[in-house]
Amino acid sequence: MVFRAKLRRLEFETRQGKLIEAAIVKERWAAILVVLKERVLAVPDKLAPEVTALTDERLVRDALKRYCSTRRASSSPRRRSIWAPVPSVP
Repeated sequence: MVFRAKLRRLEFETRQGKLIEAAIVKERWAAILVVLKERVLAVPDKLAPEVTALTDERLVRDALKRYCSTRRASSSPRRRSIWAPVPSVP
C-alpha cells in the first residue's frame, strides 16, 4: 500500500513538472558540457594573436579577463533554461 502511494505521488509530481527523469537531466548536462568544452578549447586560438607579443604577466592576465568578461556578456541574452521543454524523440 505504501509503495503504491509513493508511486502515485512520484507520477503526480512528474506530471506537475516538479520532477525530471534522470535520463533527461544527464542528456541536458552532457549537451551543456559539450558546448563548454568547445568554448574552452577555442580560447587559445582566439587569444593567441592578442597575447603573443605581451611579455608582462599583468597584461596577459588583463587580456584573459577582458576576453572572459566579453564572452560572458555576449552569451547572456541567448541563455535559456536547461530545463526548458525539449521535443521528445520517438
